[in-house]
Amino acid sequence: FEEYAMPMFEQLGYPSVFCNSLIVDNDGFIVGHKLRLKDQKRKAVESFQRLNFRVIAVGDSFNDISMMKAAEHGILIYPSEKVKQAHPEFPIAKDHYDLRIKIGRLLSANKQILPRPLASPPPLTDSDPSRTMWLLCCNVAGFLAPEPWLAVQAKFGIEELKVTTSQEPDYAKLMGIRASALRSHSVKLWEVVDVMNDLDVLPGATDFLEWLKPIVPRTFMITDGFEEYALPIFDKLGHPMVFCNYVEADKDGYMNKLVVRLKDQKLKKRAGTPAPELPQHRCERLLQ
Repeated sequence: FEEYAMPMFEQLGYPSVFCNSLIVDNDGFIVGHKLRLKDQKRKAVESFQRLNFRVIAVGDSFNDISMMKAAEHGILIYPSEKVKQAHPEFPIAKDHYDLRIKIGRLLSANKQILPRPLASPPPLTDSDPSRTMWLLCCNVAGFLAPEPWLAVQAKFGIEELKVTTSQEPDYAKLMGIRASALRSHSVKLWEVVDVMNDLDVLPGATDFLEWLKPIVPRTFMITDGFEEYALPIFDKLGHPMVFCNYVEADKDGYMNKLVVRLKDQKLKKRAGTPAPELPQHRCERLLQ
């Protein structure tokens, strides 16, 4: 419940928390509790999978088993003997350092862990009383940080990089224009990344998120830009959750491939998007 989660949330510095709440009477006594969503841990895993993520779930009790089974990989930490005996299929981390090792090995393993089949989202009507929590979904460029390609344009003086989505709505076509312009001016991807590493957040952005945190402690950054732009900003903003694409370079170091995490991802952040429309694998496009 919130009264437990919020102090922990502040101490851990994480800006996104989903929890239940207590019901208190006029005399201050606890008289019940309110579930945000029944079996919310499993449904959260399934929702992120529909957003084209593979999920590692960590838990310690029987209450966590459904989300661990739904995830691509589950890990137990500090489980009771009863939990260990009932679920020997999950590896056990003996402490947080051991957990770091297990997750690190998992992420660096050569063996690919295939995504699980997507689960269809449960129906959720506008009148559902469980829809009481707010979250903030926000764009990055222009709201929290400067437009990255204008910064690259200012650095290298490439006129074609002045074009943004305000002038060219087809994002794949726009990225192709940018890739071609960078190549023609002999600017490699690492040089673009260097420029973006030096970008700072816009005035007021950090203070805004700090103000928002105790009021709406669930903030998601969504950008059609790529990781090399989003992650430095993400660090400076105190680690809100970020959804982004990424780009790859060819053998000569020039940007040549756009890897889309999820096509039209800003629209599909809505929980009601039907599962069959979502891809199981990333979408790649060569930039020419």
